[in-house]
Amino acid sequence: MPAKFYYVYIMASHRRVLYLGLTSKLETRAWQHQHDVFEDSFTARYRAHKLVYFETYSSIHSAIAREKKLKHFTRAEKIRLIESVNPKWRDLSEQWKRRPQILPPPSSRRKDDIPVGLGFVVEEQGGARILRLHSADGTNRLTAAAVMSLTGAIRSLAAEGRPLILNGNQKFFSAGADLAEIAALTGPAAFAFARMGQALMDAVDRFPAPVIAAVCGYCM
Repeated sequence: MPAKFYYVYIMASHRRVLYLGLTSKLETRAWQHQHDVFEDSFTARYRAHKLVYFETYSSIHSAIAREKKLKHFTRAEKIRLIESVNPKWRDLSEQWKRRPQILPPPSSRRKDDIPVGLGFVVEEQGGARILRLHSADGTNRLTAAAVMSLTGAIRSLAAEGRPLILNGNQKFFSAGADLAEIAALTGPAAFAFARMGQALMDAVDRFPAPVIAAVCGYCM
């Protein structure tokens, strides 16, 4: 059975009004905020439609504790947190919008119909966890959003103390960083992205059980 993850997230408007939330279906919830499904909500009232930050947890208790902690952050502290990984405040759900196959016409869609896809899926096999990289085009490029999500997932899975197997598909383990995204970065943003990559490698390095890369296909 795939592991269930919980996401503490921040939505923002073009005026940088901030909304903090918690969900187990991040892609669904981001879509709901962006399309004002909750008509009388804070995000609908202030047009907070951009997903600008999220963290991933395997424990609902850890996610709730983190959400409570972040709610006590000042606005300046929240902004520093966002800009530590997303200096330009890009909409991290833009990658989902480029996958029209997961957004059928509204008339045939229920509010919770949108599948979650953050660059990977987690499976269990023989006492180990398999973290399988996944992208719509099959190349498993590491966007900033995917790197953030992977780092959170690996840190969460570390608490289980079970071996971790990293895998891709038959053609691509991973095509590496998303070059189109990198080309658009400024110097400071590129530095922040590099730090995100270092944090991901640090999460692998500190993992308390063996981590195995089952590489098949291209790996860059």
